[in-house]
Amino acid sequence: MSGTLDSKTKPNDVYSIDLTYGQEILFTVHSLPNHTGNHMTLLTPSSKSIFGDHEDLASASTYNGQQTGNILYTPAVDGACYVRITAGGHNDVFDFTIAGSAETPLYPTSVYVHASRTTVSRGGKVVLGGSLVDQNLKTLTGRSVALQRSYDGKTWTTMQTLSASSGRYSATVVVSKSTWFRTTFAGDSDHGACVSRKLLVKAK
Repeated sequence: MSGTLDSKTKPNDVYSIDLTYGQEILFTVHSLPNHTGNHMTLLTPSSKSIFGDHEDLASASTYNGQQTGNILYTPAVDGACYVRITAGGHNDVFDFTIAGSAETPLYPTSVYVHASRTTVSRGGKVVLGGSLVDQNLKTLTGRSVALQRSYDGKTWTTMQTLSASSGRYSATVVVSKSTWFRTTFAGDSDHGACVSRKLLVKAK
């Protein structure tokens, strides 16, 4: 990114950056030759203002012939931090870069399961269905979920993989004895993994 600041008309640029625990990040501000310097400050996530109500994590300047200022920082917690660049004069033209090893966090997902009935005769059939949704509760299309069962509610076995191409899935299963069911989503390059609640279908 690049910008132009002026100590009288536009003294600050502020950037919000989502940081990930343990992922080192490098902030660099570079003043162009023959332009006034500036001051870069990394503020805490709890900062409410760029003026009085804030705390600094680190800072760097480009004054006195120092054209480049760097902040190398490893966050101890996840969260948004703020970088403030303050003009040092009336002709502050700068470049601002961010580099590091942090990966884009995966979007959260949820998977739901329900049964056509929760009590059946031994050997009876039950239709299990549900949906896979994103953090906004919109169905995720083109994915698959795994249908799992357990006889004790603790040890799980995958029965089959169900297509959730429309965001919804269903399967008909035979219940020979009381069984817990759940569905799981393994995640992908954009979305995180998730597990549904466990659902008990009783056989009598």
